[in-house]
Amino acid sequence: MLVDEQDQYQALRSRRSRVVARGFPDLDGWMMMSENTFDLLARIVRETKCKPGWSFRLVDEDGALRLYIKIDGVNNYDHSQRFIVNHVHPVPTTTFNEKSWRRWIFEQCMRTMVHELGESLRFGPDEIRPFVPMHGPGEDPYTLHEWRSEEDALTVQDGSLRAGPV
Repeated sequence: MLVDEQDQYQALRSRRSRVVARGFPDLDGWMMMSENTFDLLARIVRETKCKPGWSFRLVDEDGALRLYIKIDGVNNYDHSQRFIVNHVHPVPTTTFNEKSWRRWIFEQCMRTMVHELGESLRFGPDEIRPFVPMHGPGEDPYTLHEWRSEEDALTVQDGSLRAGPV
């Protein structure tokens, strides 16, 4: 669910209270967890700029905070077509400081770039895409994979093939 900035702030404050209310056992009994720093993240996201056509926002989806990186660009499979896509990254519940949140956003941008490059990068006259991301259920579309043959997996250092399954 998309929320406006005021509702988003209240949702972040509410979630902060729920996180702080939970504790963990310590030698002296119950110690309160450190507060999350989602309010700091919200400010940083509002101030974030990157490549042309990129925009950033936080979205609360039924209590789960997500970073949306929206790219207004071209279709990676047909560069003549305009294409708008949202890349969604789950936000960890943590107590990052400003530098750590900036680093986390940078890493999500890099994961998004790996995804986009994997779709767009082509080789040879057949334009093979060996790094195309996995979009299926249960897959992490931001993990880098390289499509290789089973023969490649069975080849050992001296160039011979070993027996057996991959």
